[in-house]
Amino acid sequence: MTTESVKKMIALDPRAEEQTVDGVTMAPRLDTLDGKRVALLHDQKLNGDKLLFMVADLLKEQYEVGEVVYHAKPFVSDVSPPELLDGIAQKFDAAVIAIGD
Repeated sequence: MTTESVKKMIALDPRAEEQTVDGVTMAPRLDTLDGKRVALLHDQKLNGDKLLFMVADLLKEQYEVGEVVYHAKPFVSDVSPPELLDGIAQKFDAAVIAIGD
């Protein structure tokens, strides 16, 4: 095998700097995940649930999270129902949304 035949992997840092877009400011970052309630939201695309279950395992292994709860929107082609998003916003300290494929 030559180095030309080996594909390179690019790792991206998903953390965004705080910014304002059209008058909307990002939520402040949490100082810690210890004791926090984390919602996982699956968009119903293939394999998004597998990714979220792996994230849940990592959160439980690496942090003292208080609770990790899995949610899924009804259909892949629909937007998330406002009542689902409002419930997550009211009951949880953080949320992770997965897009599969």
